[in-house]
Amino acid sequence: MIFSRRALLGALSLVHAVLAGSPYNNGTSGDRYLVQQRLEHLTLSPDFKITDKPTTRTYDWTVTMQEGAVDGFYRQMIVVNGQYPGPTIEANEGDTIIVNVKNKIPRVGTSLHWHGIFQEGTPWMDGPAGVTQCPIPSGGSFTYKFKIEKQYGTYWWHAHAGSQLSDGIHGALIVHSVNDPLKR
Repeated sequence: MIFSRRALLGALSLVHAVLAGSPYNNGTSGDRYLVQQRLEHLTLSPDFKITDKPTTRTYDWTVTMQEGAVDGFYRQMIVVNGQYPGPTIEANEGDTIIVNVKNKIPRVGTSLHWHGIFQEGTPWMDGPAGVTQCPIPSGGSFTYKFKIEKQYGTYWWHAHAGSQLSDGIHGALIVHSVNDPLKR
């Protein structure tokens, strides 16, 4: 059975809606409900244009710890820009991606990995802490910059340091084919 990326994102949105709307997670707990859980974080932008003219797409991310209850139980999570899952990156083949990351996690370094994205000529942007880069120290920042060439599809990005992936740092990375028959 073959699934389109739109069907996959739709299914993920449904699962997230069920979890976010559970009786254990009704958003009525005042200040404790800090992590944003809205479906628009999982949808593709209706304004995005699929084009064969490469462009540079810049994202500014701040990694912090916040309390949230995505599974119905409050705990500290590590999130990007206060949201779970993290921001979606949407690009076209040939685009250059720039992600400016500020690490505001107390006492802990972090790094990000662009899962499935070829890093030809930019291996130091791949993200595994201790392998292709040093972790971004607490209070520090790092700029990831890479070009997406000769590939398209549904990918994801995630933390590549310690248990931070399971603590909340991950998100979708969608690369559109310039030959997509469903151009919007």
